[in-house]
Amino acid sequence: MRLTNEHYTVKAMIDRGESFGDIEDYINTLVLPSEQLSALWLLAWAEAADSATRRQVVTDTLGAY
Repeated sequence: MRLTNEHYTVKAMIDRGESFGDIEDYINTLVLPSEQLSALWLLAWAEAADSATRRQVVTDTLGAY
């Protein structure tokens, strides 16, 4: 599996310490297949700096269903 430019961008944003909200905003601008978007969300969530952010992401995601 080849990594996309979007993956590298999200990873760079994480490495720079950008907020989850900023990463979320970036992902929301992308027009990609749902599987790729899901992978980027998972990467951003998995790398979230703190447990409170991870909990909020889970809450927001579960609330969408």
